[in-house]
Amino acid sequence: MTTAGNPAPFDKGSTRFDPPRPSGGGSNRTTLSGRRIYLAEVLDTLWSRPGVRPTATVKHFMLPSAKTPTLVVPTRPRRAAAAMLRSYKPSAGPVMRTGLAVLALGARLGLTNALPRVEVPSEWPTTTDAASDPADLDLLAYLSESLGLPLCAAVYTSPARANRKPILHLVTPEGDEVGYAKVGTNELTRELVRREADNLGRLAVLRSRRVLVPTVLYRGRWRDAEVLVQRAVNPPRTGSIQTSDLHAAMYEVAGINGFETELIPDGDYVTRLRRRVAALPSGRPAGRLAAVLDSLLEDGTGQRLCIGAWHGDWTRWNMAAHGATLAVWDWERFEIGVPLGFDALHHRIQGQLVTNAMTPLHAARQLVDEAPTTLSDLLDGHSSSPIRHEGTSPGRRALAEMAHLTARLYLVEIGTRYLADRQEEAGARLGDLTTWLLPALESQQDSGL
Repeated sequence: MTTAGNPAPFDKGSTRFDPPRPSGGGSNRTTLSGRRIYLAEVLDTLWSRPGVRPTATVKHFMLPSAKTPTLVVPTRPRRAAAAMLRSYKPSAGPVMRTGLAVLALGARLGLTNALPRVEVPSEWPTTTDAASDPADLDLLAYLSESLGLPLCAAVYTSPARANRKPILHLVTPEGDEVGYAKVGTNELTRELVRREADNLGRLAVLRSRRVLVPTVLYRGRWRDAEVLVQRAVNPPRTGSIQTSDLHAAMYEVAGINGFETELIPDGDYVTRLRRRVAALPSGRPAGRLAAVLDSLLEDGTGQRLCIGAWHGDWTRWNMAAHGATLAVWDWERFEIGVPLGFDALHHRIQGQLVTNAMTPLHAARQLVDEAPTTLSDLLDGHSSSPIRHEGTSPGRRALAEMAHLTARLYLVEIGTRYLADRQEEAGARLGDLTTWLLPALESQQDSGL
């Protein structure tokens, strides 16, 4: 079920059954929150077999609440439930990790009766167990058959956004870690899942001292969905992530394919960005973004850009620390041939928005204002810096100009992504660029930065 005017999270034509309902009665979909409706659709679709009714169900508990479920965990097997909770949010701080450890102990002892629950199919008529067509299996049975292991799964959900997709945490009934499954269920998310699988294949040859990347366990098609299973990369935490370690890891990723410099307004990156902006859906936001880009490139004529690679969504919640090495996941936006510093800028603004609850407009303006500080280590702080290797290291003013230009290009890059993905139509919090990103860019343009 989708709200009028919003794109469906699943393509039409998927087999549906009655939506799962909270134990003890509960209400129908029309009284549920948006995330609860989305969860019902996920469970409806992934735990279904065409034309067959389940013969048994297993209760799952929802965290943090039935209204806004983020994590859905089976109550049994208990060892599996405990393992899922212990591994949840490897990026979390000490307080949350302690709370999850307590919850895991409760799940191991069967003490989760007070938590809100939903029932999910667990057993089917025996005549369908040996189905030769994967489409006749529910997703968990399909993954178990594909990996050759009995599996249990917790389900992760997230706020409304165009790239939202079901994510399953897979463990064995004994609680042994297997990995995480991503399921692309519409045109955009299928492409993102395919892209991540391809990217992980390329990154598999990376011999990194700083970054630990997941390995692919399985990729394939289930019904009309694209499926990727990757091994968990949850190293034991050894403290908070130091900025120097973070930037060293980002620099290593940026240099995967080497570095080069480009001059504004020429160069492959700017050419590709212009082409993508021109291809955006027509409308006032796209027109304003194109105008900002034209002005930015005109003002920056002759300036240099350092070009490398970026992860594309490097945030605090997409990594965990193990000494000076960072385990980093969610590589679906990885790209080669972008300005050095994009990852640091993305990490910075997402931290301000989520961790510090800064308003989007303020965060975007601050991002450009403070870009020289944010990017100083990356642009000129390494002995192997591509800027230094061109000869004389640029002065402080030149580096500041390069940093401001990179930050403004980053905002255009993100604005282009959001408009191309139709994030506003999907109900994403930052989807309406006219309330934050465009005013921030236009005010920086007027200030002469």
